Amino acid sequence: MASDQLGYQPLTMPEAGGYDYQYVEEPPENLTCPICCLPCREPQIVDCCGAKFCLSCIDRERLAGRPCPLCRTKEFRMLTDKDHKRKVKALKVHCTHREEGCQWIGELRHIKDPHLVKDCQYVLDECKWDCGQKYTRKDIKFHEQDECVNRPLELVLLKKVELLEKQFEAQNKSENQSDLIFSFPPSLFSSPLTIDQLIDVLDLLKRCGFPQTRWHELGLTLGLHKYTLDAIKRDHPGNISRCLTECLSKWLRRVDYVDSKGGATFDSLSDALKSMNENAAADKLDQEKRNAMISGNDIKGTNDVHSTATGPVPPTGT
Repeated sequence: MASDQLGYQPLTMPEAGGYDYQYVEEPPENLTCPICCLPCREPQIVDCCGAKFCLSCIDRERLAGRPCPLCRTKEFRMLTDKDHKRKVKALKVHCTHREEGCQWIGELRHIKDPHLVKDCQYVLDECKWDCGQKYTRKDIKFHEQDECVNRPLELVLLKKVELLEKQFEAQNKSENQSDLIFSFPPSLFSSPLTIDQLIDVLDLLKRCGFPQTRWHELGLTLGLHKYTLDAIKRDHPGNISRCLTECLSKWLRRVDYVDSKGGATFDSLSDALKSMNENAAADKLDQEKRNAMISGNDIKGTNDVHSTATGPVPPTGT
């Protein structure tokens, strides 16, 4: 009786042939398919002679009406050999990205999932910002955060904030920290603020000693909706610095009720600190404003003097 008359139904689109990987040791001959000479994929045992083949290999012969490749019996039955499958899956293999540098060795059953699907750092992934580029997993994070031209502005600013924090850490370790002279541009205190000044605002709060742990309350005081702040907290759990950055980013973009609280200005930020009883930080904030204004006036005065001194020479009498 032909196998298709026995109720046998082939699997849908089985992968062709056996497992073609780099094996740590030569696979035993009794685990390989006589047709493709590779360790059997979905091994099938035939009832005519007990030989074992890959499902796709022997199924191709059966559907073509050909006899058993070994004993030449015209009609035969096929059954899945689970023990044979278990032995094949236990064979040790190298990663398919061995030549690129991956040193992984493991059982064949694990090479696709989890190794290639999740773990291998040499698999190519597409950039999540849809720039069309592909990078290995070990390199794609750097590309997405530091190089990709499509990365969000917030991410660009965040990297600058991280750099700024490192600079502050270096300054705090410097023995000459007290001699450092720095002032913010006067425009930070006299004009409406924009997202481009996010780093200056973060720098300003850091210098004034504002406790980052109160970012949520600061956001509410500045006019951000609780739902907006809860979403930030949910997206960045435990990362207080990132939460403060995102909070100020929303404020500078004037979302929710920011305009009703005075807009994104230095004065509204100072008022918010005072209403939170962060008086020390607010006082330092006001002092920074005075320093910036004095510095701006000094520069303007110097320019005026320079302009007068180098102005047009009055004509001499003839």
